Amino acid sequence: MTGSRTRRPAAVYAVLQAMTVMLALWLSRHFQVARMAATLVALAPTLPGAYLTWAAHRDDRREAAADTPQATR
Repeated sequence: MTGSRTRRPAAVYAVLQAMTVMLALWLSRHFQVARMAATLVALAPTLPGAYLTWAAHRDDRREAAADTPQATR
């Protein structure tokens, strides 16, 4: 079951990483201004990390909610 829980975030991470690499290469080629291109290229790879942080938090909250016993009235 652990493999199925990590498969989707891993796939999304791989896609985001590939997209940010392509974006970084395109930006570095498209913009001839070194400062702006360097800034954008440096910021682009932060998307996969941001997604993984959010996915880990979301999954942790789901797991915590599932582990919490419901109070009966």
